Amino acid sequence: MKQLLILSAIVLFSPIAVYLMMKKENSKKKITIDEVIQSPDDQGFLWKKGKWLRMWKKRFFLRKGVNLFNFEADSNMKPMGEIRDVFDLRVWRAEKTTGDRPHMIRFVHSITKDEHLLSTNTQDEVKYWIKVLNDCYLVAQYENKVAKIILCQSIIRMRKDIKQYKKLKIAATKIQTILRKHNIRNTYLEKKKNVIKCQSVVRRWICLRRFKLVKRRILIVKELVATETSYVINLQIVDSMFTQPLMDLSSTNTPILSPEEIAAIFVPIQPILTVNSMLLEDLESRLSQWHVDKKIGRLMANHMNTMKGAYVTYILDYPEIISSLTSVIKKNNLFTQYISKIRQEDKYRTLDLPSIFIQPIQRLPRYELLLKDLIKHTPKTHPDYSELHTGLDMITEVTKDINEKRRVKDNSVAFNKLKGALTGKLAKTIKWAPYHIHLREGDVQVSNNKKVMYMFALNEFLLFTQKDKDKHKLLSIIFVKNITSMSSSVEGTVEKIVINVQGADTLTVSAPRSSPSWSSLLEKNLEEYKTRGITLSQ
Repeated sequence: MKQLLILSAIVLFSPIAVYLMMKKENSKKKITIDEVIQSPDDQGFLWKKGKWLRMWKKRFFLRKGVNLFNFEADSNMKPMGEIRDVFDLRVWRAEKTTGDRPHMIRFVHSITKDEHLLSTNTQDEVKYWIKVLNDCYLVAQYENKVAKIILCQSIIRMRKDIKQYKKLKIAATKIQTILRKHNIRNTYLEKKKNVIKCQSVVRRWICLRRFKLVKRRILIVKELVATETSYVINLQIVDSMFTQPLMDLSSTNTPILSPEEIAAIFVPIQPILTVNSMLLEDLESRLSQWHVDKKIGRLMANHMNTMKGAYVTYILDYPEIISSLTSVIKKNNLFTQYISKIRQEDKYRTLDLPSIFIQPIQRLPRYELLLKDLIKHTPKTHPDYSELHTGLDMITEVTKDINEKRRVKDNSVAFNKLKGALTGKLAKTIKWAPYHIHLREGDVQVSNNKKVMYMFALNEFLLFTQKDKDKHKLLSIIFVKNITSMSSSVEGTVEKIVINVQGADTLTVSAPRSSPSWSSLLEKNLEEYKTRGITLSQ
């Protein structure tokens, strides 16, 4: 509808548009006499009254098409010079008038109302020029009316077309809605098909992953049972081939080992054999009835409660057990011969007692690794997942407890050994306390002293001694509470530690590189000491 109004306005105001266009074109294009006088439609002389001076001058007028051109006339009354005026006869009209000259013509612009006065010599010339000048105007008026009629007809047709268009638009909208619903349904079905395919792929992937986890779980459980079986068999070999026979021989005239040696070496194995035999029995029973949702975490946690006491005792006594075993193997020929006799059987050909005796030490970490692997391959939704964590936490707690008790025992042994090895007047001044902890000991070189000294690092002080076989002469003591700062550097295979002591010279200690380093151990102890705030005076 908006386009229709614009078209109507263009047609209704077409004379103005034509006038403006003609004026613009005439201003741009310079027309010469030679271009105009070729085959004109009408031509002749008229008198024209000036617009400003109001004087009558004779001018040569020439019509070509819808344009009227005005020229100056020479002495011979011929056109000369450039075109003075160009009139678009579609918007100019001529009419007869009276004035200061006879036979006058009034030439008026139909839009701007500008006018020019023209005059001829005779009345016939007036009629002729009025007819010439008005023919184009009348044609233009006729064309304008025809255009208006055509416009009205177009508007009527357009209104009919608009109604028809609206009907067609409604019908097209309905068709589009039907097609859109059809396309939506097809798209939905296609997407549904794709979703089903994706779901199938995901379900297949989940099933494969679950199958791999289930397969890996059963393999881990089988490995646990297999290693436990081998472990129990080795313990049974010790019990059946050594403990019982040697105990029986100890009461005869030809004993191989004394009852005390048997009690110190072989008897500690028996509690471990008992608890692990029970564990193996339950594991084999569980494996024989295995299915996807079978649980093993709670079983391990329950058995760990009964196994804790046996393992704590054995691991703490292990240094003495292995020392006694090594001693009897080296010194007791009868025992060596007894082992050789057992090895003559094919199934005991590779028998190695030290390897069997270290297996209880390695068994708890092995349980821990197997349970971690089992948790890794158990889905979080599996009923055994939380119970496996419970069993793992139980094993970790037992391992930490054993390590802590072992550390305390090792520290006590080293501490007692140190107290017995120290000599000299300075050693008698040390006030030993239960909270003293032995950290490390080793050969060092202090400052510029070329002699190698032996340093004992404790949590409360550093002892510098001169080693003499099993004895250590105490030369100096540095209390940790007097150390203000510490720094370290590495030169090749030597680690240098600079210790700043309050009220004393700076001390440089050189020691062979090791892992963990001396500097990290001493710096950590200094930091803990400052946090703890315990001193010897307390």
